[in-house]
Amino acid sequence: MSAKTIVDSLLRSPEPSIRWKTRTAVLGESPRSAKGKALQEEIRASRRARALLARRSQLGRPGTARAVYYKWQGWHWVLASLADLGYPRGDEALHPIRDRVLDFWLAPTYFHEFEARTEDAAYRRRGVPIMQGRHRRCASQQGNALRAVVALGVDDGRAKALVERLLHWEWPDGGWNCDREPSADTSSFMETRLPMLGLAAYARERRDAKAARAVDRAAEVFLRRRLAWRASDGRVIRPEFVALHYPLYYHYDFLGGLVAMAQIGKIRDPRCADALDLLEEKRLPDGGWPAEKRYQRGTSKTLRAHADYVDWGGGGARQRNDWVTVDALGVLVALRHGAWWNNRPMRQAVWTGAISFGLVSIPVKLYPATEPKDVRFHFYDRLSGKRVRYERVTREDEAPAFAPEPPPFAAPSAAESDAADRAEIQEDPDRDAFEVRSSERAVSAEDMVRGIELPTGDLVTVSEDDLVTLAPERSREIAIEEFVDLAQIDPVFYEKSYHVAPGRSAGAEKPYALLHEAMRAARMVGIGRFVLRTKPHLVAIRPLERTLALETLFFGDEVRSPEETIGPLAQVNVSERELAMARQLVRALATEWVPEKHADTYRQELLALLQRKSPATPPEASEEAAFSPASDLMARLVASVEAAKQRSATEAARRRGRGSRAKRAG
Repeated sequence: MSAKTIVDSLLRSPEPSIRWKTRTAVLGESPRSAKGKALQEEIRASRRARALLARRSQLGRPGTARAVYYKWQGWHWVLASLADLGYPRGDEALHPIRDRVLDFWLAPTYFHEFEARTEDAAYRRRGVPIMQGRHRRCASQQGNALRAVVALGVDDGRAKALVERLLHWEWPDGGWNCDREPSADTSSFMETRLPMLGLAAYARERRDAKAARAVDRAAEVFLRRRLAWRASDGRVIRPEFVALHYPLYYHYDFLGGLVAMAQIGKIRDPRCADALDLLEEKRLPDGGWPAEKRYQRGTSKTLRAHADYVDWGGGGARQRNDWVTVDALGVLVALRHGAWWNNRPMRQAVWTGAISFGLVSIPVKLYPATEPKDVRFHFYDRLSGKRVRYERVTREDEAPAFAPEPPPFAAPSAAESDAADRAEIQEDPDRDAFEVRSSERAVSAEDMVRGIELPTGDLVTVSEDDLVTLAPERSREIAIEEFVDLAQIDPVFYEKSYHVAPGRSAGAEKPYALLHEAMRAARMVGIGRFVLRTKPHLVAIRPLERTLALETLFFGDEVRSPEETIGPLAQVNVSERELAMARQLVRALATEWVPEKHADTYRQELLALLQRKSPATPPEASEEAAFSPASDLMARLVASVEAAKQRSATEAARRRGRGSRAKRAG
């Protein structure tokens, strides 16, 4: 799918925030344009914004955390969500919420500091502990509040105090961390990203040089680790850092890091290259990106741990999430400094790493060498004209296959509630649009488990954790174990083809060319192994005319022998005359391989049918070609040879004609 196609799809989204993000972050339109302002007014009136603000009169009791920071329904998260949605700036209706949030994050406890030598001592007192000269503070809280009030244009002057606190708590390496283990000496991605973005927003708005310098220092926390990989050994810091999420809340993933780098002008730093390559790998066939995981545990009209007032779209490795997609496209646009959404297909690297042989290592990227062009249909209801949708549901009349688990999150206990807070959990009619309405119970991706029925009839279930422990770690290298003659590999072993391109890093082209020329000269191919996504593959790396190709191969036990499927063939006697005629036919039909000559006529006819039906045109009459089979094998061979000779003579005459015209033109 071309970039223009996916952008057009986002511009047709029913979510005004998706359209606003597409126009401002992807198409580069000004949010202050007439179209941008109109979209922001649409966002203000949207069901999503109304649902987030439905309890704006229920601010909770001052000094308590529940109304402010309850995950993910506290006012802190509401303000952050509105800022991300593109809610219009300067709305005075947000002032009471702003006051509640800033009163909380600028309370006296955050100005009280004390020295602590142990983790227990750090938790024993209220205030900000200092351990080994470092303030152990969850700065993402003040950082997120700073980012929201600046983005929403509701700063009342107290943003300066948030900036002062963040700069005061900054660690020597440029970031922040709330880890109260005394030996912790490195800033946290999760505690650094939001303060960095908040300071960047403040620096842009107020032209504050001190805040801008702090942003540069904080960026190094991420860039030193290439946004997801350890500086010490190159391994992924945490598995969730390389899984796409939306929303992130205070968490982190590599796309969140890329978005941050784009916003602070660091996206073209070479240390972003691995994260950008990984982003390309995770693009779906339809041109979008998925939310592979999510931190939200459903929606709720009442305060429920890790629930949200609104649904941000399902999670799943194969399902496009428009919120993730528009952020990813915004990153790519920032990388390329402008418009790139023409009609060319988007190049999608499916793997980034290195090929090694001996002591030589070649940074490479893999791109699919084939592109299926099947015509795919959606289903529609002929009575209503509406698109048929599919949901994951359970049927009420179906008996459970195993004993169900208790819900992972319970409602808040009575100890967490009081009379002032109970007013926050009233019914909200504006939330109805976000509730699932079905005669069958819809099942979220987080509540699904995998299972398989054994031949004995027993059902065995496995959790995601079970699969994670078994899953091979993603390869960063394809080590060539041996070289073999290409002719020794039967084509039945070929599974899928990829083009191999040299990587982004400087100097990748020379070892790439060296391997290519060495294999061409020796007429050999390299055999190796690697893990693509979560599946191990046996591969053959072979030279094309100017580039390398990679073929994934079936393992030996995956290929059936002919005897297994066909069985033994009867002994057949072929006469010398029949064999000679067959050879003559082969020679007559022999030609160069020109793939363009072999078209998918079914697809062409199907596309022609769709074109005739829109607008409708009278169907054309068609005649079936007559076919009379020859009476015996020899007669068919003779007829085939004569037809092949006639075609060869016709093509030769056509080539001679083209050559004569070319000479006259010369």
